[in-house]
Amino acid sequence: MSVFGSIAARLLDLLYPRRCLVCGADLESGPSSVLCNVHRREVILVEDPMCERCGAKMFAQATGELLCAECRSTTRHFDRAFSATIYNDPMKALVHRYKYGLRQYLARPFAAWMIEFARRHIDTANLDSLVPVPLHWRRFQYRGFNQAAALAQAVGRGFGLPVVKHVLRRLRHTTPQVQLGPSERRENMKDAFAVRRAERIKGKRIILVDDVYTTGATINECARVLKKAGAASVVAFTLTRPIS
Repeated sequence: MSVFGSIAARLLDLLYPRRCLVCGADLESGPSSVLCNVHRREVILVEDPMCERCGAKMFAQATGELLCAECRSTTRHFDRAFSATIYNDPMKALVHRYKYGLRQYLARPFAAWMIEFARRHIDTANLDSLVPVPLHWRRFQYRGFNQAAALAQAVGRGFGLPVVKHVLRRLRHTTPQVQLGPSERRENMKDAFAVRRAERIKGKRIILVDDVYTTGATINECARVLKKAGAASVVAFTLTRPIS
């Protein structure tokens, strides 16, 4: 194959993957698929029972309010949080390729899983608009796109709800959360966000969108400033989260 043919093939594979993005097997489900049949079955939607505040998967039903240990001991500024899928090995591989491997088209299948989850668990009729968690401009320049904003656009189309862009601003170039422990994550996010043009979200019922929920420190701080600026409610919705 010529050099130009090789480049064209690589570009085509970025737009229309022909092999599973986890194991490299040939795809059998057509050009719109990103996983082979084996790994597609490993994409697991979160189901009840789950924590009634943060959406963590729980494994024992309880009487009364069902809260995880973290929500019993931590102040939550969001009203509810939901995560669509379990952050297992296939999801880790896909999220990494999405954020760092020029696979922005993954926003579409990710949003499809989020919408499928939402049909079962989220009353979108009582929500007004979506707000993505912002990136600092330095990280945006490095990565080339905001993964949360791309997800919000795709999910918003499915919900029939608008995406309110640039209402949240990241004030500090924070240390990546993956490098920190739970208490360090909360401190890292403290005063890291601000709201501009608060009139765009005042009195609104917001869906706050991000890719991964780990401790909830990022979305909790975003929810705090959105509420302070006048949002009526904040429901956080992420693509995936690990099992505690």
